[in-house]
Amino acid sequence: MKQHKYWAIGAAACMVATFYSGFKGKMKEHKIFAVGAMVCMCFSMLSGHKMIAGKQGLENIKKSKSK
Repeated sequence: MKQHKYWAIGAAACMVATFYSGFKGKMKEHKIFAVGAMVCMCFSMLSGHKMIAGKQGLENIKKSKSK
């Protein structure tokens, strides 16, 4: 839960910085912040998926292996 929250906050901060740097016309910084936002969003989705799947995901994997 904590990891998901931190990655989501990081992604939001990068998105704000991406918008600001694009508005100011600083394209190099804009691209760096955009890549950072994409990385943070990917990790946020991954940690959120693990949080949602939890024990159900592990049980489903064990059942499929035993068949």
